[in-house]
Amino acid sequence: MPPDEPTPISQMRHAELCRAITELSVEARGRLLRFAEQRSYATGCSALDLFQEAVRLMLDGSRRAWKAQTLERDLFSILKSVAFHRRAKFLDRRKRERRFAEREQEEAETGKPRTISPHDTLERQLDARKRVEGLKAHFEDKDDTEATLVIDGMAEGNSMREAADSLGLTPKQYDAVRKRLNRYRSPI
Repeated sequence: MPPDEPTPISQMRHAELCRAITELSVEARGRLLRFAEQRSYATGCSALDLFQEAVRLMLDGSRRAWKAQTLERDLFSILKSVAFHRRAKFLDRRKRERRFAEREQEEAETGKPRTISPHDTLERQLDARKRVEGLKAHFEDKDDTEATLVIDGMAEGNSMREAADSLGLTPKQYDAVRKRLNRYRSPI
């Protein structure tokens, strides 16, 4: 490699990378910070935070640029990536907070807490009961007593493992029953 060409970023060692970052020109830092300022919208952090995180990720080696041409271009691509992920987390958090606030407002207006679990509705309970009966009928038709007994145990509120243990099934038998139950899809 000719001596006047810069070393590609992907081939730099950690110490060389640290020195190259500290030797960035004022104009390059200004361009990077302006770019970070543009990208900091809806991220919940400042442009300087984005810039510092991009530098940290570059030094960690956890983020590398695709083309690895110059330090400035690599930092631009890492800044873009960091801002994208921060924005996604920030917007997701805001959406969750908004849903929580709506739920609290609804509870305050109605005076009673909203049912959080959808399994508490009568329709869902009836649907679940029909599915269990269909599943049990299917395995009774096949004369599969192990599966039928495990389904009965699960209908009583036990987990599949607890139901199999109460029947005295070996781990191999339990796995066989579990596979048969998972393989069958109820037509309901």
